[in-house]
Amino acid sequence: KPLLRRDGDDVYICNWTNITSFTRDDENRGTLDLDIKAQRDLIPVLPPNPVQGSEFNAYNVPWVIGAKKGLPNFNEMSLQSVFEITRKLQIDKRLRSTNQLLFVGVSNAVAVEAWNSYTNWFPLGVNIVARNDMEVGLAISNRFQSSVNGMFGSSRVYATAATNLIQAWEGRGAVNNPNRVAFQVPIYTNFASFVPAVFTKNGLMQTNLNRGWLDAASGGGGDLPVPVIRLYVTNRLQFYMLARNDAGVTNVIDYVHLRVVSERDISRELDEEGSNTERDLWDSNRAANAGDIPRGVLRQILVSLGTPGVPDFVWDNYGRLEAAGARTKEQAIANFMAFYYGRDATFRGYQGKFSSTNLVMQVPFSPTRRLLEYRTWQANDPLVHYMAGDLEYLEQGDGIRNLSPLERIPSLENENLRRLNDRYQPWGGNPSSAATRGGTTARNFKLELKDPGVRFSDDWEFPTNKFPNVGWLGRVHRGTPWQTIYMKANEIGQGRGGGSGREWREWTGNSSRRDAALTFPQQDFKLFDLFTAALSDNATAGQMSVNQDGLAAWSAILSGVIALTNTAPGESTPRIITPAGVDQPNSAVGRIVEGINSDRNREPKKAFERVGDVLKAEELSVRSPFLNLSDVQAQQAMTDALYERIPQQIMGSLRGSDKPRFVVYSYGQRLKPAERSLVTSGPLFGLCTNYQVTAEVAVRSVIQVDGAPNRPQVSVESFNLLPAD
Repeated sequence: KPLLRRDGDDVYICNWTNITSFTRDDENRGTLDLDIKAQRDLIPVLPPNPVQGSEFNAYNVPWVIGAKKGLPNFNEMSLQSVFEITRKLQIDKRLRSTNQLLFVGVSNAVAVEAWNSYTNWFPLGVNIVARNDMEVGLAISNRFQSSVNGMFGSSRVYATAATNLIQAWEGRGAVNNPNRVAFQVPIYTNFASFVPAVFTKNGLMQTNLNRGWLDAASGGGGDLPVPVIRLYVTNRLQFYMLARNDAGVTNVIDYVHLRVVSERDISRELDEEGSNTERDLWDSNRAANAGDIPRGVLRQILVSLGTPGVPDFVWDNYGRLEAAGARTKEQAIANFMAFYYGRDATFRGYQGKFSSTNLVMQVPFSPTRRLLEYRTWQANDPLVHYMAGDLEYLEQGDGIRNLSPLERIPSLENENLRRLNDRYQPWGGNPSSAATRGGTTARNFKLELKDPGVRFSDDWEFPTNKFPNVGWLGRVHRGTPWQTIYMKANEIGQGRGGGSGREWREWTGNSSRRDAALTFPQQDFKLFDLFTAALSDNATAGQMSVNQDGLAAWSAILSGVIALTNTAPGESTPRIITPAGVDQPNSAVGRIVEGINSDRNREPKKAFERVGDVLKAEELSVRSPFLNLSDVQAQQAMTDALYERIPQQIMGSLRGSDKPRFVVYSYGQRLKPAERSLVTSGPLFGLCTNYQVTAEVAVRSVIQVDGAPNRPQVSVESFNLLPAD
């Protein structure tokens, strides 16, 4: 669990604490919304790197849960929000004005789901607790004002549920017919955030929300402001699952707290969703030669005058089902025509009587719109669900659709609850869908997106012991859907043969182009510079540089390595790699070395900068000379254990790029003439025939060459006096 500290307005994770059992204090501890300053300020101000920090939880700052095979997981959160609006108009002949009232209602449904994605039942009793804090805000403002102008309503609803599974939790069941009992839904509730009410400029039942002239002939030129409507829905979810082991200790098997926000521009939706007739009645553009009245308001008046007509699903006779044959709509039109034109009127045989004392009248037709938003946050990979971005289902679009006034609101139960997520796309695609939703057949078998051969959670294999070498990092399940630490050459989002950055964003749910690029699979190559399985520095003395281009050197690294050849699904044959002589460039080792050298020469500096860059060579993995690469084999028989078999074994024998260096050993002595060593006469007068050593020194210097090969510059990297022995 992360511990938090605050420095001014910034919040940091300063430390971690291990939750070995779950207590009531943990259960009741507050969870903060860091977007709210008053809650952010509850975190104490502490110096950097303290031993302890605040134990407050924070939405979207997850606990780190170990990936353990066999545990059920949080799976989905779904939200359905229905906005309903009715516009009523009143004509006042005395003021030559239009009064407008907006009747608004908002209802919501929310559901939370967990799933046992494994075949086996989970053997322990589980307590699932889900708490959702839904805050709904409705803002109505004048289009020409920057503020909400005081027209604001808000509602807050808390939903808490606990599901106790005293007995074991059933597994996923058949491939094409998942067991519904494997899906647990602790929260599934409907509630009205705003009952239908009138919203005016001070939020009360009041007329004259907007005023303006009916038409230019009445005196001309008015200003009927158009309201701008926005709906804000914030869900703050705390979800955790507890299991009690045989020793009576309550362990956390999953813990999620998410903050997900929906912000809707209702005015835009009214303009864009629904039939042409429905959209025209809410057109906010100004009508020329009609006192600048909005076109939607003008059309409402014209429909009330009988032209144009609208379908029954837009305006039907009152009590049609109770009184067959009643024509209340035609009578209402005739009555309004008499009021509007100031004379008796007839419409389709119905009479409207004019009364000179009737100066105020409500327009008989009041358009109603219902707009539904369905959004779901779904796990693609059951083990990756701790951040809202992990669950974002970008391919569902905005989830907005129009409902006719007579249409029943669909149930969340009929969407994606208690069945495989639409976003669930393991190797081979969604097993319950003939045509994989949201993707092409090519995506079903894409190495860059998912682990080959991993069709269900049961197919994961996690290493349980210490790694024999750094290449075993490829067996670790990392934080990308259906991906281990990536050691294959295929690229996505950039470079040769890769897909688009958009595809990667949709796959991961990461809508940020920049952030998504940081999680491209090939970014994993950098990890091999950070980790080692060596017990000491001495254990790395025999490593070879990845920039070595000699066939003999690579033959020494590769020879004796046991490669695997795929034969049938679940079966493979071991092959010992034999060394290649200089006269065997077309051997398996020769082809691998040729591929490595070719990829190195494509690098900007004609050299690999990191040890992991050698993985760009396809011949080490996805184009290994030991693999059967037919489509059938690639789809049915291949696994990471096959693709990454060679890198897994040799990465511990390689080191990254080295700048050219050479070592200089220098030895010096300080001398003085020895006793009776000087010639004192003759032609060799002054010659010293013997010296006595008075001091000596030995130095080891490492000289580094920068800028090679074009502009080499030397510098002393290290300078050491050697000890006397």
